[in-house]
Amino acid sequence: MPKSASKSNTKQAVQRQQPVNNASYEFSAELLKKLVNNEETVRNEGLEQAKNILQSRKNKIEFLELQKLWKALWFHMWHSDMPLVQQSLARELAELVPNVDSKNRDLFIEAFWSICVREFEILDRYRINKFYMLTRFFLNAVITDILSSSIKTGSTKNENEKRSKNGAVKVDLSRITTYSKYMTSTGPLSFSNNKYPHNLRLHLIDIYVDECEKVFTELKLNLEDMDLENENAEVRQLLLELFNPVVKQAESSEFEHIKARANEEVLLDERLVSWSVVSPKTNESEQPSSSDEEHSTDAEEISDDEQPQSPGKLPQQQADTPLKQQQAKRSKNKQPQQPKKHKTEIPFYNFD
Repeated sequence: MPKSASKSNTKQAVQRQQPVNNASYEFSAELLKKLVNNEETVRNEGLEQAKNILQSRKNKIEFLELQKLWKALWFHMWHSDMPLVQQSLARELAELVPNVDSKNRDLFIEAFWSICVREFEILDRYRINKFYMLTRFFLNAVITDILSSSIKTGSTKNENEKRSKNGAVKVDLSRITTYSKYMTSTGPLSFSNNKYPHNLRLHLIDIYVDECEKVFTELKLNLEDMDLENENAEVRQLLLELFNPVVKQAESSEFEHIKARANEEVLLDERLVSWSVVSPKTNESEQPSSSDEEHSTDAEEISDDEQPQSPGKLPQQQADTPLKQQQAKRSKNKQPQQPKKHKTEIPFYNFD
């Protein structure tokens, strides 16, 4: 045997004996293949393994690895059939958010939105509804997690029930501001990237206020009883940051249909007015006031002859120029032309 062949064999043997460093590869290829398998039992087994990794991993996970995981979870949802199975899977995927370690939670959320923006445009009409449901559940889980970490709640149930009525609520605005900046900069409600799918933006605008209201009831935040202008001004600032992504769509979106939908679903929503997020002027700008209606009804009762002339305007005869007066006289004197009657001509005979 030649020496070159023996050296190559020894190198291969040494490489096999050395352990493979999987620090940069958190989720193995076998796990990702399980998540996209055709069999439901195999996919569910891979989902349980992914849950255990996300819960137990305390060190930072790379953003690319989280994107790979969400790409596999996306096709796990793609293969799911039957409405009840799809609903339970969508809830299960949304419940991954609070189970991820705090070091990787924000990256986990951003990885989902990046895959959602990339894959949402190629969905067909047979699968679009279950991914609408997934985005609804995931948005609810994200808002719940952010608000629960931003608002300092009491240690007991009685304190949680009384904190909205007695005393100011302590708020940490650091995480909600980063979330708002991400959603409007590189997230699904971004202004810089016009290539993002519009159906995803419209869906988020439609469900945003409803899901926020559900979270408020879950966290027992009675915003109507709070003094958001003075005592709980920080809560109002938190609400402004929370609704900033959809309010900006109504104010400065480049697409007219998105701006119109945001105006209808956000700026004209009475709940945002009661939460001091939107001023009531924007809500009543398109509706006539009661005083305007009274003036209009009074003007209809007064005839044209009885209406007083404004001091800044001249009467109609003085305002008319001589040329207009001549034209008016001609039009009065002018009589309608009658059709000419056919006259029978008598023949002339010369008898001379």
